[in-house]
Amino acid sequence: MSDLVALANRKLTLAAEERVRAIPAELKAMKAELAPKGLAKSGAALKRGQALCVRHIKEHGEAVATEYKWAVGQALTASQSWANEVAAGAAAQFEPLLTAARLHLTKLAAFTGRPDLSDRLVSEIESEVRVAEERVKLAVQAAFAERSRGLLRSLLATAGGLLGRLTRPGP
Repeated sequence: MSDLVALANRKLTLAAEERVRAIPAELKAMKAELAPKGLAKSGAALKRGQALCVRHIKEHGEAVATEYKWAVGQALTASQSWANEVAAGAAAQFEPLLTAARLHLTKLAAFTGRPDLSDRLVSEIESEVRVAEERVKLAVQAAFAERSRGLLRSLLATAGGLLGRLTRPGP
């Protein structure tokens, strides 16, 4: 089971690294787009920079949920405590993105001449991460419950089929 989670984590680490590398380029493009309008050092730049980071966090959250649901679905045996451990591991998957978002939003706030807004921008990003982590947790718990119900239905159908054969009158 842990090999499935390890595989999912490796895939997610690569995805997070790609997102972390994309943020500076996207921020640079955003500044270049706003500069001709005189908005590169405005609140609009801060809002768009924050929205960019939020988008990456939400997309990564969807990827984490997908990978962890896959791991739960593929496990030969699974328990509720194991599913909870898998879900708890989601926090580590967001750390690289959160670190990058903190860094780039702090730099962007300084660039726009509003370093005082840095803490607020970062706290809103941290809030988004907590929401994403909770969504992952709920998705993993739902996948485990669905898996458990599916196994129970399968077991009952098999038992019912066997019982039907045993109680059927002979030829």
